[in-house]
Amino acid sequence: MKHDYNYYITEPDKIEILTKREKEILMYFNNGQTTHDIADKLCISISAVKAHCSHIMEKMGCKNRIKLLHFAFENERYLRAF
Repeated sequence: MKHDYNYYITEPDKIEILTKREKEILMYFNNGQTTHDIADKLCISISAVKAHCSHIMEKMGCKNRIKLLHFAFENERYLRAF
């Protein structure tokens, strides 16, 4: 079931929807880390990182990882605040 997380939500509020782990993964992704690098750093599987990325993309309304990276870059100040 897909949720519409983006209905009248501001950018900082979107970040707050994410779990702590999702924020952490998004920050690593924004810093240029690969899926494999993130999995190694967090001691989780590559498939777990991919699942987190899918959840993040759904919550942030991003259709692909390029748009997700753009979103993370544009909102880096909110990611650093967590």
